[in-house]
Amino acid sequence: MKKKINVVKIAIFFLVLYFFLESIFNAFYLASNYFTLQKKRQELERLKQEQQTLLKKIEYAKSDEFVEKYARENLGLGKENETVIYFKINDEFQYSQKNSENFLKNLLNLFKN
Repeated sequence: MKKKINVVKIAIFFLVLYFFLESIFNAFYLASNYFTLQKKRQELERLKQEQQTLLKKIEYAKSDEFVEKYARENLGLGKENETVIYFKINDEFQYSQKNSENFLKNLLNLFKN
C-alpha cells in the first residue's frame, strides 16, 4: 500500500513539474511574440509613413510644375519665345574650376569661343 502511494505521489510530482515547466516556456514564447509584434507594428507605421511620402512624390511628379522643371533641367527645353543657352565646358575650364585659380579668366574665354 505504501508503494502505491509513493508511485502516485511521484507521478503527481512529475505531472505538476511538467505543467510548471510548460507554463514557463509558454510565458517566454508569448513574451517573445509580443516583442516581435511590437517591432512589426513599428515597422508597419514606418512603412505607412514612407508610403505617404512616396504617394506625395508621385502626385508631384504628375503635376505640370514637375513636368516643366524636368523638361528644363534634363531635356534642355524651354517655353515658347524663350531662348535656352548652353555652356560648353572644356577640360581646361574644369581643371581651373577645381583649383579655383583663373576662374574668371576661363569664364571669359568661354564667351570668346
